[in-house]
Amino acid sequence: MNRKRKVNGDKTLSFEVIPHETNAHAWDSVTNEVVADFLGEPYVIKQVDERSNGQRSTKQVGAVHRFFASMIDCYQEDVHSGSLTFQAALTMVFSKTLYGFTVVDTVGAKTLENFGADNCLALFQKVLESYGAEFRVVGKQVYLHRQIGADTDFQFRWRHNVKGLNKVENTSNLSTYIKGYGKLKELQDTLSNTSIPYTTRTGTYYTETGINKLATNQTGATFRFSFTGTGFNWRTIVLGWGGVWEFTIDKQTNVKISTYEDTSELSKEKTFEVIRGLEHKSHSVVATFKGKDSKSWYTSIKGGNMDPIGYLLAGNIIGVYRGLVGDEKYLAVAEYKSPNASLYPNPDSPDGLRYAGKIIDERYTTNATMLQRLKDSLQDEPELSITVDIAELGLNNGALNEGDRGYIIYEPMNIKVAARIVEIDETYKFIDKRWRVVKTSVTLSNSSIRLSDITTRMSETSKRIDRLFSGLEKVPFQAMDAAVAQATKALLSAQTELEFVNGIIARDKIDPNKLTVHNSSGFGISNDGGSSFGYAITGDGIVAEYIMAGMLRGMVIASESEDSLMWIQGGDIRLEAKSGQYLNFNSRGFTGFNQEGNILFQANQTWVTTAIVGTTTTNFYFSAYNEARAVNINGLPGDGQIGSYTYIPVRADGYKGNYLDVNTGTNATNLYLRPTLGGEVRVTAGGSTDIYYPLRAAAIHGTGFITTTTNAYIGADTELRVVSKVGATTPGTENLVYRDVRARAYYGVSLTADPGLYAYIGTDLGLRVTSRGLASSGPIYRDVTAASFTNGSRVETKADIKRWDADALEIIKNADLLTYFLKGDLEQGRRIRRYGLAIGGEWRTPEHIINGDGVDQYAMETTGWLAIQQLIKRLEKAENTIKELMGA
Repeated sequence: MNRKRKVNGDKTLSFEVIPHETNAHAWDSVTNEVVADFLGEPYVIKQVDERSNGQRSTKQVGAVHRFFASMIDCYQEDVHSGSLTFQAALTMVFSKTLYGFTVVDTVGAKTLENFGADNCLALFQKVLESYGAEFRVVGKQVYLHRQIGADTDFQFRWRHNVKGLNKVENTSNLSTYIKGYGKLKELQDTLSNTSIPYTTRTGTYYTETGINKLATNQTGATFRFSFTGTGFNWRTIVLGWGGVWEFTIDKQTNVKISTYEDTSELSKEKTFEVIRGLEHKSHSVVATFKGKDSKSWYTSIKGGNMDPIGYLLAGNIIGVYRGLVGDEKYLAVAEYKSPNASLYPNPDSPDGLRYAGKIIDERYTTNATMLQRLKDSLQDEPELSITVDIAELGLNNGALNEGDRGYIIYEPMNIKVAARIVEIDETYKFIDKRWRVVKTSVTLSNSSIRLSDITTRMSETSKRIDRLFSGLEKVPFQAMDAAVAQATKALLSAQTELEFVNGIIARDKIDPNKLTVHNSSGFGISNDGGSSFGYAITGDGIVAEYIMAGMLRGMVIASESEDSLMWIQGGDIRLEAKSGQYLNFNSRGFTGFNQEGNILFQANQTWVTTAIVGTTTTNFYFSAYNEARAVNINGLPGDGQIGSYTYIPVRADGYKGNYLDVNTGTNATNLYLRPTLGGEVRVTAGGSTDIYYPLRAAAIHGTGFITTTTNAYIGADTELRVVSKVGATTPGTENLVYRDVRARAYYGVSLTADPGLYAYIGTDLGLRVTSRGLASSGPIYRDVTAASFTNGSRVETKADIKRWDADALEIIKNADLLTYFLKGDLEQGRRIRRYGLAIGGEWRTPEHIINGDGVDQYAMETTGWLAIQQLIKRLEKAENTIKELMGA
């Protein structure tokens, strides 16, 4: 019987069946797909080679572990592409099988493409390769590790346990330098150091007086430029009546950019990313002003009627993008030079390095993870494969398993290297009614474990054994009632053999790594073949990594280390440092003392004193029947009354609760919220800094109210009143003193003055009543309706007063009286015929009645009065002439 076990999980069985009267009943059962049990594990026969041998025939049988036979016959139809956790990938593999799985070591998520639509064994192998994992099968459960096997520190040595050795050393794949690239960046270009101005422009541009920048409101106005690169951005001005530009690149690609922005500022500069990802070459661009943005209130028909504006700034307003080159293209780039570079130089390379092929793996997005991948991937030492025929299993006769790591020493071939068991080939014979190994061949390969690591670990193990048997190790313990039954069962069912070597060694027959040693120095227990003893009883005491017991009674426990001491007696525990500080625990609490015996901190039923109170959980809780109070330590404990303590501030990053209260029992009047200088008091939703909640109070005192939104709202059922601070906290009080309001604009239904008082609108230039927006032709003036209109005309307000004797009839006679439509009305869909004068063009309007872009009604009326006076004089003269002619 021959069994092979490999580190990749493969297990195969091969044997020969010779017909005999003792197996005649089972001869015909040895056929394909029959399950054979060997040492408690099922194997499925996959190959039977029956050969004739004289008068009889024999069968050469090959079988594989049932796990592989079952997995290859299961199929997963689902397909997944994208990121998958290790757990999710394994779930896809095993959901179609009767096997379960357990992930022992943490493994990160990976990106898999088209994972699925295959038999479960093929998918399982892909998971192992992609995530870098190994496995072992126990019954119907599969255990996943980063690496199976143990650091048993076995030694295969010439003249010790090695009968024969075959070494294969290969440097074909040896390299000392490797470079790797991770996932490609989504955008394969970046802003260069080049910026350019526009070249030419067409259409009507003017210098806008408000911002003093070049602008246009002409639809169809353009500017042009060319650039060499993969794209460009554009810097301009955005504002409430900004318009839309369309950029045409190479006469085929159009991109629209709106310079409208509902900003609280009058205007601001902004840089737009227009286009990226073009071929890196020379490109021509034409930018055309398209007019208004429909989202703009100022330029829309429903809102205002102002002209949309497009600004064209001077200077290098166009930033050019360039394509990424080399390492810039990747999210992760790393390179690794092996420390073995000097051991294996390349004589034909200027830098002496042996270069491995580069790795490109889109699963990696950080340099650190890519660097680790390079270190794991680089074969920077000769590939060594050694097959040994061993006389006995391992150091101290311990059982070896695939994946175990240890040490090979073979002086004739000058071999001294750390290695890992990658395959075990065992030949069994049925002796004394049981299968016994009669020959073992082990194949080992050098791994990432270095010689120094092995040497250090062996040295540390030796030191620890000395400390265990000297009683110097600490004694952690845990109490479990169930452990008593577990230990009893293990002792009664143990199959042991006794060895008389340096005392008595009792070794488990199933797992030789488990043993106990009893000699004159003491009693020790090991689970690694005697490399270390985690449990020991010596003349100096009991040492154990774990003590499992239902109860320990009637003892004083003292434990001493180099710098501390612990006493346990009755219900008291004392931890004392060699410096003199100590800590006492008992049922009443715990107290910390300094070297002089003074209390440093304590916790009992009355109080807790400490510099810091911390928790490793998400939240920290103060529990009380009424309130949590922060008070001065002097005066504690008090009588519990609110006025009996001196209160101190509480500092925290946030507070969550129903209210903040200034308790009158503290003789306090005001509540203060004190942000850092320049900071703010903000009322927001829980867990958010940008969702604001209402603030309610009888009065708010401050220097300003500022909103982070576009508009600010003050809600009232009747009126918003701005009054003096005196009486402001008691709305409705008589004799309030009202104060001024200053703003850039007012939107509302009416402006009302108090009864018996005039309403004043103060301005140094004039009062204009217009529509809320501007038309393309300018302001649209609106009507004023009132009982009367009075011009201020007191003599005290005038200077250089003279009598006016112009020919008013001639002035009126020469004026052009017109009928017309207002353009603003037409743009708003209204056709109202109007009558009056026109300023400018070919039309004649008396200069003395022109006031800005309108006419002065007072001057027109005065001209009319003068004309009437002159007509009266003419009528009187005519009447006198008639009387004279009539002889009256």
